[in-house]
Amino acid sequence: MTVALAIEAQYSRGDLRSRIENALRAAGKNPGRLSLDDLAPLDEFHLLGRSATRALADLAMNVADKQHLYSEARRVLKDGGRLALWDALAGPIQPTHFPVPWADTADLSFLATSDGLRTLLEAAGFEVAAWNDLTGQAAQFLRTAVQFLHSVASSPASPLGLQVYVPDFPTRAANLPANLEQSRTRMIQALLVR
Repeated sequence: MTVALAIEAQYSRGDLRSRIENALRAAGKNPGRLSLDDLAPLDEFHLLGRSATRALADLAMNVADKQHLYSEARRVLKDGGRLALWDALAGPIQPTHFPVPWADTADLSFLATSDGLRTLLEAAGFEVAAWNDLTGQAAQFLRTAVQFLHSVASSPASPLGLQVYVPDFPTRAANLPANLEQSRTRMIQALLVR
C-alpha cells in the first residue's frame, strides 16, 4: 500500500459518515438540518480560509512535501498576510512512539525538525515573526488531559468526542505527552508573514 493510500485509509474510515451522523443525533442535533450555530466550534481554525491570518493546525504531520505545502500557503496569502502554525515536530530522540493522533505508524508520519521546518518556511518566502517552542507546556497540558480522561473513563463519553473520528483515541492520546516528555516530538507555535 502506498503512503498516500495508507494516510487516506486512516482519515477516511468507511463508517465515518454514519458515526458522525449518529454522534450528532446523540448530541441532539439533526444531521439533515445543521445550523451555523451547530457548527460554531468548527470555526476556531480558519484552514486557508478568507481571513488575512491563516492557521494550519494538525495537517502538516502527514504531508511529505512540506516545501510544496508552504509554497502554496504563501501563494494564497495576500501581501502582509500571516500564517499561524501549531505543529508537532520531530524531537532529537527517535523513534516516536506510535500510534499518535496523526499516524498509526512511522511510515505515515512526516515530522520535520525545528530547524528543518524553519528553513522550509523561509525558503517558501515567509518571514518568521514569532517562533515559540511550547513542548513543556503542551506536555504538561496533555498529561493533565490524559489523566482527566482516565479519571472519567467510567463516565459516558460526549457523543461528539474525538473517539468518533480517531480510532484507538486513548492510546494515541497517551502516546502524545509521552513523546513530548521524552523529547521524541516537539510542539511549536509560529507566526509567519508573507
